[in-house]
Amino acid sequence: MVLTSIQKPAFAFCDLRGGKYAWFKQDSTLVEPHSSNHQLMQFTNAIGFEGKFYAVSLQGTLAVMEKIDSHFRITSLGTNRVVPSVPAMHFKEYLIESDGEILLVLLVSRKSIHRVENMEA
Repeated sequence: MVLTSIQKPAFAFCDLRGGKYAWFKQDSTLVEPHSSNHQLMQFTNAIGFEGKFYAVSLQGTLAVMEKIDSHFRITSLGTNRVVPSVPAMHFKEYLIESDGEILLVLLVSRKSIHRVENMEA
């Protein structure tokens, strides 16, 4: 399990060690590549899949995290930004696993922030 949408630490993981669950908190030291003011990465959504965590940052960057030497490290960043293909007032992204694949689902509100009018996967 991974917790996101927190500033400090940037993310927290729940891991099973020796038959007990333990929480590990980590800050991000990477600058958000899509940030105009060079802020550190913050994550809004994450999913665990096949021993790795995949997370979307506040600015729409996809990051892959792996456990290396008992610490989770960001090992890869996507080059494209996660944004809907249509103009939107608001959107929310969700990472889900389906049939062995990770899907990024965007719920798009075009006319009102209170109603979802489009969905993209």
